Amino acid sequence: MKEERKQKFIFVTGPSESGKSGAVIHMTRKFPGEVKHLKIRNIFREMYERTNKEMSYEDWYQEQTTEKFEEFWDNYIRTAKDLGESADIVVMDTLYGVDEIKFLHSRLGKNVGLLYIDAPLQDRITREYTRLRTDSPYSDRKADLTVTKRKDEKKRMAGAFDLKRLAINENRKLEINDNALVHFADVINNDGTLEEFEDKLDKFINKELQIIRREREDEGR
Repeated sequence: MKEERKQKFIFVTGPSESGKSGAVIHMTRKFPGEVKHLKIRNIFREMYERTNKEMSYEDWYQEQTTEKFEEFWDNYIRTAKDLGESADIVVMDTLYGVDEIKFLHSRLGKNVGLLYIDAPLQDRITREYTRLRTDSPYSDRKADLTVTKRKDEKKRMAGAFDLKRLAINENRKLEINDNALVHFADVINNDGTLEEFEDKLDKFINKELQIIRREREDEGR
């Protein structure tokens, strides 16, 4: 039987306009072959396409995530491994739910991680405002200095900001713990130049790759 290749799944998350998309693009371009990007929604769609499709995607998704939560996320892991192919690290964006990452950690342990990209609020507001001002005049997405704050509140309600509060407890499970000395998520602050941000990302990926290589060497002994 062929031994399953171990991969590290890293979910990229954080507030709006913090630099998540740019981070993913940089990591996959800087480390081709070793880092692969998969969008979470595309994995969901692939999972649906592999069913007999007796219901619409929307109805299927609703049923799966509410009535078959564990089965759904176990299927997600299998599908992500298929689509991740031979990459050492698969980065996926964007995860918001605390329950979801807790379950994934219960299944994958050290083979799953969180990369939380943060940035100063004023910088994020400026980026959002600048981006919306470049949209088509026929679009209903208009520049508004309150857009970022409204999006933040929506993400807060979904649990996005609780992700960086998670820590591993004595039972090796994830729980929200503001007093933990070490939290589960790796937090990168996009609060400087682009070069500084990319340097932080490079150090993060190199650290993860070193861990993977060390573990493989240990297993080969």
